[in-house]
Amino acid sequence: MENLILLCVAAFFGAFIQTTTGFGMAIIIMAIWPLFMPVADSVVLMPIVSVISVLIILVRTFRFINFKLLIIPTVFSFSGLAIGLRLMLSFDNTIMIRILGGVLIGLAIYFFFFSAKIKIPNNYITAVIAGLISGVLNGLVNIAGPPIVLYYSVATKDKNEYMGTIQAFTIMNIVFRLILYLFIAKISPETVIYMPYAVVSAVLGVVIGTTLFRKLRTESIRKFTYITMLVMGIWYMLGGTA
Repeated sequence: MENLILLCVAAFFGAFIQTTTGFGMAIIIMAIWPLFMPVADSVVLMPIVSVISVLIILVRTFRFINFKLLIIPTVFSFSGLAIGLRLMLSFDNTIMIRILGGVLIGLAIYFFFFSAKIKIPNNYITAVIAGLISGVLNGLVNIAGPPIVLYYSVATKDKNEYMGTIQAFTIMNIVFRLILYLFIAKISPETVIYMPYAVVSAVLGVVIGTTLFRKLRTESIRKFTYITMLVMGIWYMLGGTA
């Protein structure tokens, strides 16, 4: 029962944060779900849950998508995704927990101390690198957002274009990842049981997040996300699991 509650809470808040900031669903979910399920199962279940939530956001922002900015990062992220997924399937859960912890800590430190100071160029090379790294992290630990957020934050002209383009990137990666799973990954019975509960919780998070979008302080939500990343990253690096 406790596991089911954690599953639903993480899915709800992940979708809520994704709706208000443009990313963060995977970060919250991957910080919580490995407490009670293997990392591999979390990586498989996450896109199934997120596809509906991201589609709802995408419908709202579709007219703002910049398709020219979408093509290069998406193509290279597909290559990175295949590499990351193969790496994930080659490691056991203990190693994956340590990798996940290290990624969470590294990202938290970056966002807290360096994200406002580092300015990346807006060019094709940056688009390729952002897409490739995003894909590898996506396949390995299910966290694709940070590299592509960094790129689109300088490449897009306003928050609407940013939100629409990054959601389009996300949904295309989710679909490609689901196709890969059909060929090289296994879906456990526990994943099937958890699926409907997680999907409903995520949809509720999107609905409430959309309703409160203009009333919330995005910066406060982001700080909450970063603190969660840091705490859970340290926990996993120290060997903590459920």
